[in-house]
Amino acid sequence: MFMVGNERVCFLLNSKMLYRFAIVLGIILLLFSGCKQTKDNFNGEYSSNDSINDNANYTETEPTPQQTISKAEDLKVIEEMLLAIKNSDAAALKEIISPAGLIVMRNFSSGLGARGKDVRNLYAIDEIQDNLQFEVSGETPIDLKDLFKESQKVSIIELPVSQLDSDGFNFIHDVENDIYEPSSDDIIDLCEELSSYEYSSYIVKLEDKEMVLGESQIVNYSIIGNWAVFEKTDGEFYLRAIIDLR
Repeated sequence: MFMVGNERVCFLLNSKMLYRFAIVLGIILLLFSGCKQTKDNFNGEYSSNDSINDNANYTETEPTPQQTISKAEDLKVIEEMLLAIKNSDAAALKEIISPAGLIVMRNFSSGLGARGKDVRNLYAIDEIQDNLQFEVSGETPIDLKDLFKESQKVSIIELPVSQLDSDGFNFIHDVENDIYEPSSDDIIDLCEELSSYEYSSYIVKLEDKEMVLGESQIVNYSIIGNWAVFEKTDGEFYLRAIIDLR
């Protein structure tokens, strides 16, 4: 009888221990599951942040449409042109004209004032007249002394200088093959792109191959003004075109 009682007591003790062990084991499993979930969430957030940072490393700041020209020596040719016109010095002007010749264009695009024929001619360096005029049959000649008057009044360093991301003019004047590029309409469009609604003088560099001195204004959806286009040849800028829109 005593042995049976002891066996029952032992059985009850073992049952209680197993019950407690099961409870402890359950708590441990719950804690382990919670920690694993927290770790997974943390890893997910950490991986997401890593992805964002990786993308940020490849993000580049887009260049602005206009940037200041750093090479002051490029502006010297503009100053030389203005001085040559102001002093009526044809010899000095010839020194800065492009070896490919000087394109002179006059269009009456605005409808303001007197009208005339649209002119676009190419002049070799030795064809530049001492009076800096370009004759137009039956009409008033194109006179360089009448152009860029506002720019002649100020120092070249006072003119605003900027850079425009553009293909530029890229003039071609091939009489033999009848190729004239760009078209007059395209020239007018680009001149308008350079201009504002207030009359002003300015210098714009078109990438690294062309530079423009302009005096212009947009009036009643039309563009009026003067532009001198300088084209880079063998690392130096030369006067390539004079544009007069009226």
